[in-house]
Formats: sequence, structure tokens, C-alpha cells
Amino acid sequence: MSSANTSPPGNCKFAIPKKGRLYEKVAAMLKGSGIDYHREPRLDVALCNGLPLTIIFLPASDIAQYVGEGNVDIGVTGWDVVQESLGDVDR
Repeated sequence: MSSANTSPPGNCKFAIPKKGRLYEKVAAMLKGSGIDYHREPRLDVALCNGLPLTIIFLPASDIAQYVGEGNVDIGVTGWDVVQESLGDVDR
């Protein structure tokens, strides 16, 4: 993995869907919250400006598993996906 596609040590890793309606809603929520990031084409990692936060773009169906395994710190995905994964997560 190239250094442009990694998270700096100590950053909170936040997984969001890489496309679709849920991606659009989460992107709007981040923008409305003042969280500024730039996603390079063809990269699935974006660093936030002024915050120790790395946004990781994943297929929505993979996010619950990544959170459950500790590969990312937090994530947003559909409740149906969480139920299907049988992950032990907080709603």
C-alpha cells in the first residue's frame, strides 16, 4: 500500500461507504459539520484538514466487519448490513 493510501499513526480511522445514497448522506453530514477533506481520484483514504481523522472509503457491506475486527475505529453503514454481519456493535 502506498503512503498516500494509509492513515497516520494516532489518527481516528472513520469508515464510510465509498458510493451510493448512504455515501452522499454521510458526505453531506461531514460537510455540514465542518469536516474538510480531499479525496484523490482512485484512492480510498482521505486525511481531514486540521483534525486527526482519516476517512476510509469502503463498500458498505464491509464496514461492520472492519469495525468489528478493529481495522477502523468507527464506521457508518446500514443497520441491515450490521444485522447480517452479526457484529457486536453499538447502534
